[in-house]
Formats: sequence, structure tokens, C-alpha cells
Amino acid sequence: VATDLLGDWAYRIPPLTDRDVHELVRSVRAAPLLFGHNGAPAVDVPALEDLLARVGQLADDLPEVADLRLDPVLVGVKGVIVLGAQVLLSRSPVRTDRVARTLRG
Repeated sequence: VATDLLGDWAYRIPPLTDRDVHELVRSVRAAPLLFGHNGAPAVDVPALEDLLARVGQLADDLPEVADLRLDPVLVGVKGVIVLGAQVLLSRSPVRTDRVARTLRG
């Protein structure tokens, strides 16, 4: 809800490193809500980071995925659940950047 109301979006380009995922979660303005803002319970941030890492890996491994939307994604005290997913596929492009992308730190 906060994402839609605030236009609170963050992006990274795959492949994602652990650091990318860590920074991605913390870069949105609503991030304090994940960590127990105003006495609310903190959510399972490691589960959310795992989901983001897996989606980043999927995007890197499958170039035919042109667009992937997970909405809504609910993160609770224990675990994360994706309630809706939409995938747009395109023809698999010829990748010429594989070496450059794997050398990225």
C-alpha cells in the first residue's frame, strides 16, 4: 500500500549481488515499516531479500522474461508470500553481454 500511495519504488539491474538486495530493501522510504517502526513487529526481511535475490536470478537466467510483476507481496513476521504474479515473455534475445555481466562484483 505504501508503495502505491507514495510512489516508493526502487530498482536494480540483474544480476543482483547480496549487497544489491540489501540496499534495495533499505532504499525505499517505507523501509522503516519493515524493521518495526513505532513499536510494530519487524517483518521477515531475510525472506524478502531471498525473494528479491531469486527474482533477480530468474531475470538474469531467463532473458525471455520481458516483465515480471509480483503484486501483492506480503511479508510477515515469519515468511513472505506472493499473492499475485504476472509475467510477460518475449523472444529470447541473443545475449552478447554474458562475460561483462558475470565479471561485475
